[in-house]
Amino acid sequence: MLAAATGWAAFAAALDAQAVELTARLNSLGEAWTGGGSDKAINAALPMVTWLQTASTQAKTRGLQATAQAAAYTQAMATTPSLAEIAANHITTAILMATNFFGINTVPIAFNEMDYFIRMWTQAALAMDVYQAETLANTLFEKLEPMTAILDPSMSGQSMAASPVFDMASQVTGVPASQLQATAGQLAEASGPMQQLTQPMQQMTSMFSQTGGMAGSNPADDESLQMGLVGTSPLSNHPLAGGSGASMGRVCCAGRRCRAPAGRWPARRS
Repeated sequence: MLAAATGWAAFAAALDAQAVELTARLNSLGEAWTGGGSDKAINAALPMVTWLQTASTQAKTRGLQATAQAAAYTQAMATTPSLAEIAANHITTAILMATNFFGINTVPIAFNEMDYFIRMWTQAALAMDVYQAETLANTLFEKLEPMTAILDPSMSGQSMAASPVFDMASQVTGVPASQLQATAGQLAEASGPMQQLTQPMQQMTSMFSQTGGMAGSNPADDESLQMGLVGTSPLSNHPLAGGSGASMGRVCCAGRRCRAPAGRWPARRS
């Protein structure tokens, strides 16, 4: 009970501190912000200060009740006959009854029994009655009403109506970066088969580009090399001029032995 009383006292002190701090904040707000909105905000928060003060008062009262309950328990324990006293009475009665020859201990036995059944029982019963009454008084707590709502119920309804939009936004923005990385990895894996499909086409394109490069390097296609052939006779032995001269046959027969048909060689003159 004493520990409970200490806890209630500390709780009441904390509530008082919160009430004082909130009052100071509201005063500062009233000095820094003036107008109708400021008055409404301060008036809406003032009931909270009153509620904190009421709760602190009730906490102090319950602390005092806990202290009173501890005192009542201590008083009941002190008033009730102790076990040692009861045991001494029983031992004395047993000895007197054991040595009661010819009734010489009848009066002491009666006195001892009366002390036990009348004084001890009455004292214990009275102590328990007082303790019970004090317990009922100390456990009778005043009900603490909940604090009134600061926000307007209609405004809270509007906020509830807008909550699905905020939930959707939170779901979109709440996607973890790891999930985005996993999605990017899946896209990269999916692009692998596409690269395999387009690889043959890329190879063919590369071959055509190489062929075009080779064709572009042909002397016959180089305009700078053809500038000196302007006006050249088609019967010239130059390869770029048509190659119809006598040297054309030698060029074609280069690297192999050429044979002319019979009767085509000119007769040898002596």
